[in-house]
Amino acid sequence: MPTLDRITLYPVKSLDGVDVEEARVLPSGGLEFDRRWRLAFPSGWRCCPVYWDIAR
Repeated sequence: MPTLDRITLYPVKSLDGVDVEEARVLPSGGLEFDRRWRLAFPSGWRCCPVYWDIAR
């Protein structure tokens, strides 16, 4: 039987993650608060694609 060893959320994509004891699975299948933000620069350059953006 498969087991879950650890849950790591990455609130800001491509930065350090945070280990948590539990996480809510969203209807989309993703985890709440996981990869919700990304870095964006005034020039328009973004480090990575993601749906939520601090610059919005």
